[in-house]
Amino acid sequence: MTDAHGHLFLRSPLLPSAELDDPADADGRIGEFAALGGRTVVQWTPYGMGRSPADLAALSRAHGVHVVAAA
Repeated sequence: MTDAHGHLFLRSPLLPSAELDDPADADGRIGEFAALGGRTVVQWTPYGMGRSPADLAALSRAHGVHVVAAA
């Protein structure tokens, strides 16, 4: 199962109070996805909007879920 358009991390001044910037929250969400059989997340957060590549790599390793990140 693949999530073809996900946002584990996202920050924008256009989305006040809707930021996704908590690694613990992302860990919980990707953990739930993996528990349901999810194996790949395509992370579409663009450069400059808080995509957090180091956290994405850590989450991928921790849960065995492939994370494809936007360039």
